[in-house]
Amino acid sequence: MSLPFSSRCLHVGRKVGPVVYPLACRIHNSAVTSKTVTEKVSDVADKVNKKVGKSLASAIEVGEKATERTKETLETAKEKAGSAMQTAHEKGEKAKQTTPEG
Repeated sequence: MSLPFSSRCLHVGRKVGPVVYPLACRIHNSAVTSKTVTEKVSDVADKVNKKVGKSLASAIEVGEKATERTKETLETAKEKAGSAMQTAHEKGEKAKQTTPEG
């Protein structure tokens, strides 16, 4: 006789005469309990790998932003130094012109 229940359930019922009336699927296999140790370790390793990857990606982004800011700062400093050098050169030339040779 074929029962209209999932074969994954342990069926508990009460018998009334020649017929068994199922009460519920009391005990069943779940996806968590059917995993092997290897599968569980693999899942944990995958989660750890993803977290580490996200952390490293975040650290790389922070490093790239810091590098960009440093480049901008150096460019600004280079421009200021060039401007100061130009001003000094102009003042030096002006001083030469106003100094009597002798």
